[in-house]
Amino acid sequence: MTAEAYWLPLRQALKQQENPERARQMKRYMRDQFDFYGIDAKSVKQLTARFIAQHQGAIPSLIDRIDWCWQQPQREWQYIGQQQLYRWRKELRLDDQAWLTSLTLQKAWWDTVDFLASNCWGHYFRQFPDQREALLPHWIDGEEMWLQRVAILFQLKYKEQTDMEWLLRAIEPLKGASAFFIQKAIGWALRQYAKTNPDEVRRYVEGAGLSPLSEREATKHLT
Repeated sequence: MTAEAYWLPLRQALKQQENPERARQMKRYMRDQFDFYGIDAKSVKQLTARFIAQHQGAIPSLIDRIDWCWQQPQREWQYIGQQQLYRWRKELRLDDQAWLTSLTLQKAWWDTVDFLASNCWGHYFRQFPDQREALLPHWIDGEEMWLQRVAILFQLKYKEQTDMEWLLRAIEPLKGASAFFIQKAIGWALRQYAKTNPDEVRRYVEGAGLSPLSEREATKHLT
């Protein structure tokens, strides 16, 4: 079975719930970069869960299913692909890093990149810690802003297991970057870690020379 044939019933179900007015609003919110069916996230998840439960037989590979989702013009399909990837994130193999990198850079925007950073790359680097040294320095020193954002954000769900050394290895070379998405990510990552280690974050921020945006985000909940 091809991925297209596999997803056909779900595509028909999504089409039946299409809302053109909401679709225009959603597209505008995403700066007119993506088309939408105009279906709210909760309904998309419910439709997808129902579909998955009904299709447990012979199915295309996970990569084929997700690649097909990423090729579709409606943004809801990328969210469906994310659901699939999250469900099977523990099955990621060492050599999946090239595919995951490609997925990160396709149709890249904060909604997909942030999901992949915290849910998929975060798990990948836990499972294969040697890949941090193999990949992250090249991303940080490279020219792909979205991979730089992943390097900053992949530990978002690590809590007390956050490696501050790695976090600073990403932040320090990038704290002078002009990109809004980098400055926002720096502040977000520090704010998240401050939930478990506020004193360390406070000490760092006080002398780091961060941008006003990053500092404001990092200290939002620090007293």
